[in-house]
Parts: sequence; structure tokens; C-alpha cells
Amino acid sequence: MAVLVGAAAIAVYAGVVRPWMLAWGATQAERIGPLPGDDVVPNARYVTTRAVTIDAPPDRIWPWLVQMGQDRAGFYTHNWVERLLQSGIPDDHAIHPEWQTLAVDDLMRTNRDIGGKPMGWPVVAVDPPRSLVVRSNNMPAGSYAFVLEPIDDDHTRLIVRDRAVWSAREWPFAALIYEPLHAYMETGLMRGLKQRAEQAKISSTVSLV
Repeated sequence: MAVLVGAAAIAVYAGVVRPWMLAWGATQAERIGPLPGDDVVPNARYVTTRAVTIDAPPDRIWPWLVQMGQDRAGFYTHNWVERLLQSGIPDDHAIHPEWQTLAVDDLMRTNRDIGGKPMGWPVVAVDPPRSLVVRSNNMPAGSYAFVLEPIDDDHTRLIVRDRAVWSAREWPFAALIYEPLHAYMETGLMRGLKQRAEQAKISSTVSLV
């Protein structure tokens, strides 16, 4: 009986939960369409595409996106996890003018310094207010692309694509730990960014009345 229950759980996870997790919120066209940053890791064997609609134009979302980082505004996600990991990542709810500049080869910090070494993702492409692409050099080696696709004057699709290369020995870690945790944190980032951009839009509208 236990074997059957375990097999059923694995089948549900593989056939329902995992596909939903890897393509959270994304349409079929978004999942298969090309995006900025796809060429950074052309041989990726692991690709996820997630998306959410934000009730704001790209130029109101971009300031929140470009100021992300452990030494800047944080990542707008589940702060309890970041506190548990002692990453030193803040939970900021304001746009900071001093953090609005980001260039290729800058480091988007992801953690406190470990062993005196800055931890983070090098920026490989910046195209305001459309896309920001960063590279991960290890665990996994890959790229993360944050893309803003306008729907109309007041609505935008935030599309986040991860492309990675896992070695055979890394796959157990990827499947059991990285994949669900990263999905939890990345969808949290997307929700947090959406909430801030939409709230800022409401505040701006109110201030103009």
C-alpha cells in the first residue's frame, strides 16, 4: 500500500505539480517564445518561464526591478527565508534614486560576503525599461532574465526565465531542494514586485487628485 501511495505521489508531482511550478503563470506562447538572455546559456538543459500581469506600465515597474540586490532594496520575496539563511537581505518598500543605475558587469548581490568574497550575479544585459539579464556562475551555472512586455498603456507582463546547466551529480540537489525552494522564492519576488509597482501607481494617482 505504501509503495502505491508513494508511486501515486510521485506521479502527481511529476505530471501536475512540477509542470505548474516550472511554468507558473506563463502562457504557452511565453513558454516557447524567445526572450532576451536566451543566448547567454545556449546549451541550457533546464529552462523555466514564469509570468505575472502587473497593473502598471514598464516605466513604473523598472525602478523596482533595477534596484534589486542584497546591498540595495532586496528581492521583495519571502523575507522569513532570507532571515533564516542570514543573508542580510532587506525588505524594502521604497524606490531609491541612488540605486537606479545598473550596468553590464555590475554585481547584483545575492547574499552577505562569505569568506570575504562578494556573492551575487554579474549583470550581462540591461535594456531599460524592457529587460535585465544576470548570470549565475555556479549551482547552477545559468542565467536569469527579467523581461517587461507591455500589454497596453496600463498593464505589463513580467516574464522571468531561468536557463541552467546542471551536472549529473547536481541533479538530486536540483530536484529535491533547489527547484521547489527557488520556485517559492522567485514567485514571491514576482508577487512582491507586482504589489509594490501597483501600490506605487495607486499612491501616485492619489497624490495627483
